[in-house]
Amino acid sequence: MPVENVANQEPLQEGALETWSPLLGMEFNRFTETLPTDQSDRLNLEAPRILSACVEPYKSGIENRSNAGLVIGYVQSGKTSSFTAVTALAKDNKYNCIIIIGGTGTILLDQTVKRLRKDLGLEKIDAVNRWLFSKNPKLLANRPDVNQLQNLL
Repeated sequence: MPVENVANQEPLQEGALETWSPLLGMEFNRFTETLPTDQSDRLNLEAPRILSACVEPYKSGIENRSNAGLVIGYVQSGKTSSFTAVTALAKDNKYNCIIIIGGTGTILLDQTVKRLRKDLGLEKIDAVNRWLFSKNPKLLANRPDVNQLQNLL
């Protein structure tokens, strides 16, 4: 009997990973409401589908599975918007840690950080209550929340 994929309503093949249904929340909506309608509509479909293939946050210590994803796309094809939407959606769905590897060189990393700061509203005054953001975790040494994160990892 095939497992139903709630994210896109198609039956999963035998041995495929079970999916779940992420909820669209404040961070995701905050991000997508700034986008053109066609882009927002696309992310409203794609981001939940992508996150639904990950382990549900409350099952992370219970469910033993490993899978990975890779984002590939043409220049200016929406890769950054896609992983930003998935990041915001993960935050809304109670993931405690979201790590983005933003590039192997400083130019791409700086570009990604600038975009994330803008798109996730990390420059706004209330961001400190919503996100702990670090371009380089080594710069946050000796903070209790960072030490807790390091122990978790």
